Amino acid sequence: MSSAPTGTAAARTAAAGPDPERTAGWRAAAARYLPVAVPAVTMAVLAVWGLPRQNAMGNDEIVTLYASKLGLGQLARMVFGHTDIFHALYYLFMHFWVVLGASPTVIRIPSVIAAVAAVALAAHTGRRLSGSGWTGLFAGLVMALTPSTSFYAQTARSYTMVTLCVLASTLALVRALEAEAAGVRSTGIGCFFDDEMHALLGINDYSWQSLYHFTVGGAIDDARLSTLPPYQFQP
Repeated sequence: MSSAPTGTAAARTAAAGPDPERTAGWRAAAARYLPVAVPAVTMAVLAVWGLPRQNAMGNDEIVTLYASKLGLGQLARMVFGHTDIFHALYYLFMHFWVVLGASPTVIRIPSVIAAVAAVALAAHTGRRLSGSGWTGLFAGLVMALTPSTSFYAQTARSYTMVTLCVLASTLALVRALEAEAAGVRSTGIGCFFDDEMHALLGINDYSWQSLYHFTVGGAIDDARLSTLPPYQFQP
């Protein structure tokens, strides 16, 4: 049978204060997540604030809405027959997005989401490059508080999505350089079986025509291998 702690034991527990391990855990979580979360939340608030714009739309947004409502065949003819081909993937995405609605607010939501993710990536990349959470926080807030960022976050165009892709590519490059510095490399090896090889193997369709393998691990240099300049055999 257990008994409640005596007054002396309770007093000792109160005097001991908060659990140091729990406090350290909260501090570690704050140091890890807040430099990214604070700029992302700031960007979300600024992007959502006034998003409907009294249902007014800019000229580029009208083009987005028009393109998203086209059939896939009409959309293909528009992007490949005119200068909007660099928006092709965005228009294709919006073609399916407008199923949720075609109001100015709804068609701007993808830009809002991309802007928030881009700010979070900027903060994360800044922290990773500098090793300082304060640097990441500052980088994210600078991007979130820049007026042009909020403007494009509320514009139904592909600009924030392109920014997100650029930042994701930058982070991928940073990770690759870090892996290289740690002695970890990756390589891909592929082969293509042409029609003659298919006939030799008795394969009658396109299966196993293209094979590709990717591996990651520590590099082992082989002195028997050498790297030559491309096309070095040509005069």
